[in-house]
Amino acid sequence: MDYKKGARAYQPVSLTSIACKMLEHIYCSHLCHHIDANNVFGEANHGFRAKHSTETQLLVTSHDLLDQGKQLDILILDFSKVFDTVPHSVFFVD
Repeated sequence: MDYKKGARAYQPVSLTSIACKMLEHIYCSHLCHHIDANNVFGEANHGFRAKHSTETQLLVTSHDLLDQGKQLDILILDFSKVFDTVPHSVFFVD
């Protein structure tokens, strides 16, 4: 867990009971198994699948475009720190 500069370290509080977490895990594993076994998601879908990510999607897409002989221009933006600079007091008024 990342902490903002100057913030004190804290322990997150879990409001979900252990039984709910176990049921959620069982349900999720059965649902994922059903989706994989029945090919609900196509091969082009890389979201929410094991061993698939945005990086694998980018590799497949760029490989397909390069095989077609088309020009490939890629712009990669990193917004990971942009929300740390937003003045939240403007949006949340007490």
